[in-house]
Amino acid sequence: MSSEPRFEKLRNECRSLITESSLLNSDDRVLLMEIVDSYNVAKVSELSFVASETTNIETNGYSIEFADNGPYRIVKKIRPSQGYVGFALDADGAFLMRSNHVFHQPYKLVKALPTLMRIRSDALEGASFPLGSGVVYTERWPDSYGHLVDEMFTTAAAKDEVAELMDYLPLVDFPVSSGLTGPPPLANVAKMAQAIFQGGSLNLSAVKGSSLSVDRLALIRNRTSDTCFHRFPTEICERVVKMSENTQDLAQQSDSREYVFLTRGESADSGRRIPALQAMIEEAGSRGFRVMNPETSSLPHLVRSISSCKGLVCSWGGALTNAAFLKPDTRVGILKLPAYQETLKIFGNMIEEHALSTRVMEVDEQEDNLHEFQQLLDWVVGAQGQSASSGES
Repeated sequence: MSSEPRFEKLRNECRSLITESSLLNSDDRVLLMEIVDSYNVAKVSELSFVASETTNIETNGYSIEFADNGPYRIVKKIRPSQGYVGFALDADGAFLMRSNHVFHQPYKLVKALPTLMRIRSDALEGASFPLGSGVVYTERWPDSYGHLVDEMFTTAAAKDEVAELMDYLPLVDFPVSSGLTGPPPLANVAKMAQAIFQGGSLNLSAVKGSSLSVDRLALIRNRTSDTCFHRFPTEICERVVKMSENTQDLAQQSDSREYVFLTRGESADSGRRIPALQAMIEEAGSRGFRVMNPETSSLPHLVRSISSCKGLVCSWGGALTNAAFLKPDTRVGILKLPAYQETLKIFGNMIEEHALSTRVMEVDEQEDNLHEFQQLLDWVVGAQGQSASSGES
């Protein structure tokens, strides 16, 4: 693990939390200190409140844990804004490590300890809905549109490609109130689930009680190092595109513009606001780009517009996952704010799967960035004829 000052600060914070915690026994306290100091994720499974991994198979690019000694409880969301979703526990109340990303990120794990212990207590004491069969889902990340969609795509593709998952029911999790007719973007998640699984899935949020009880459980690992992470397999994308083409939306069928600029809404997070966004919208519009906001566009309209366009400009984050619906060899210009620390490698599986050409524009929060944005638009439409590799990040 890096020795950068920010990581050392995180380690020190975690050391203090471990020392002061009354939720840990002495063995867990010593082990967690070792995990934080070495960032040895493998040792997380040795903690007393984490279940040992059961049968594991590696096939077709997936790493899948099969737990068939139930009952297992899958906990519903406690508060969507916290992102603590999808936790699974065995009959003794130990967490299955692959049920949630927090178990392979030691710093987050330490900070989440109070919440984890409350989740465990509530799950063991609360009413559980017995399903009586096996379910499969993909290791849960924070509760955002991009991750929700990525996890549904991964689960659906694994169901298609791994014979051992044939009789497992896919589990999804999004607010029931969104429905198919509610406002975007939540309604888009519901429509995406319908298109991907064609009605053959279970929504955890619709389950009565505080948790779902199952006899068998399959958990698909979803780490940034896995080839399934953010891959958005072509065959699953085709299902969604077909759904969008079969949806009547006459109000938007007359727009024939060939390039799309996906904007982002006014984020509550100031670190994710694009400076001079309105000027960029006007510039893109004057260049013949169709300007769309994924947060207010219906899924059929969004997918149809992207799947038929010749070039795309969008911001880094959840909006970029929409590039999975592009035709191969399409150019994608990406606006990246300083708040995003990761590199383009995080979307590498999707870029390779769909053979996309990409260029990243690093947004300066102190400037209007308009000149750089104009150059990005030029590259997307091919005006300068530059190689995409010259601007990759």
